[in-house]
Amino acid sequence: MTSLHREIIENLLQLGDQPAVMHGREGVLSYTDLSRWIANLQAFIADGGETIGILASRSPSAYVSILACFLAGKRFVPLNPEFPLARLKKVMRASGIDIILFDPKAEDHAKSLLDKTLNVAGFMTPSFEGTRLPTAAPVDESAICYQMFTSGSTGEPKGVPISYASLNHYIGAIRNVLKPTSGARFSQLFDLTFDLSMHDIFLCFASGGVLVPAGQMDILMPHRYIETKKIDYWFSVPLLALSAVNGLAGGEPGHKLSSAAFCGEALPESYARHFGVFLQEGAKLWNLYGPTEATIAFTACLYPSEGFETSTVPLGEPFGQNTIAIETEVGDIVDCTEGVEGELLLSGPQVFKGYEPAVGKACFADDTGRFYRSGDQVRFRSGLLEHLGRIDDQVKIRGFRIELGDIEAAFRDHFDCDTAVAVIIGEAEQAQIAVAYTRSEDIETLDAFYEVVPDYMLPKFAKRIESLPTNVNGKVDRRKIRDMIT
Repeated sequence: MTSLHREIIENLLQLGDQPAVMHGREGVLSYTDLSRWIANLQAFIADGGETIGILASRSPSAYVSILACFLAGKRFVPLNPEFPLARLKKVMRASGIDIILFDPKAEDHAKSLLDKTLNVAGFMTPSFEGTRLPTAAPVDESAICYQMFTSGSTGEPKGVPISYASLNHYIGAIRNVLKPTSGARFSQLFDLTFDLSMHDIFLCFASGGVLVPAGQMDILMPHRYIETKKIDYWFSVPLLALSAVNGLAGGEPGHKLSSAAFCGEALPESYARHFGVFLQEGAKLWNLYGPTEATIAFTACLYPSEGFETSTVPLGEPFGQNTIAIETEVGDIVDCTEGVEGELLLSGPQVFKGYEPAVGKACFADDTGRFYRSGDQVRFRSGLLEHLGRIDDQVKIRGFRIELGDIEAAFRDHFDCDTAVAVIIGEAEQAQIAVAYTRSEDIETLDAFYEVVPDYMLPKFAKRIESLPTNVNGKVDRRKIRDMIT
């Protein structure tokens, strides 16, 4: 049992009628409610297989399911009800899910994916309250707690398993950074298939906080969400900072935050500066960085920081027992010293052991598996890590990690194209995906592609070209393609 297990069990058993989840306009789930329903679900899933799919959005059913699996020692795999069935079936095959827990809105999808399913809301009624109490099953800390699936360059989702030990280290370390207080209200803006949602859920309940899941209107109007839900601890992708500031239209917020943190993509310095209007006096704003493979976030930078002149907030420095190194252009692995530049390497208790199923491309810098290749180009200057971009074809849209090769493979297969190349048009909040393809006929509409990839991977438009331009090395020249299709 990890310290995270003990903290959550203690809060479930001791916080009683204190609010645990605020949902909808009036709904409040107390720690007593949460405790009983977790215990009921634990009893059901005890013999339900070792890997459990959770097909749910930001809802009480989702949080009960996640905590029940965590405490029961079951590997869980978040599934997005809005994703195309074809995509979900790929994840099902790759993860070996034994049973799907779902909330009522996802029932049709659930029964299309697997025979063995359970509507979790059925356990969350007074008639099922009973007298059970949640317990924490003995677990091997190296065992897998949850598995996220990210975009893969081959067109197949890539499984990232995260151990109990890695999650335990992250929550303990990030609590020392953010210092949340019991009873504070935590934002929950991320979809469950985005690993940053695990920060919201486990940090909140380990701290005795109140989780406040956002509805669709809350995401469209984050300034109103902060005010009406009286959020204390904010965590989102940077784009929502811009949306919140724009929503104020120069006014003053009616409620201010105790803390703010951003992660998922580069944080423009201007976003951080303007978002300061939402912070209480003395409140801190953090830029967090880390790939899914390194458990949610790995480094932190307090804004403002001295000594940086870039347009984006630096990545900061590793927290807890996390460590970093840099691989230079000539292949040397070196410590971070002034001026050194290259690919950022990550090491420590939060780094995963490898993809499941395994993929052919090496993701570690050496045979020992000590250093994970982040794919991020950085420079160490004035004691801070500056992000310079990617060394591969991975991009971020709305915080979601996308391999352009994933879109290309799906596009070629679905539209029977000879070749297809995905590029990004525009920057920051204006960034859009476009595809250039070679084919005997034009593709009239992309509507059918909605059934193949999630909405955040959908191209804005596609254009047929006669041949793909290449550079001097014979590789596809994406810069020229961008020029050809804009």
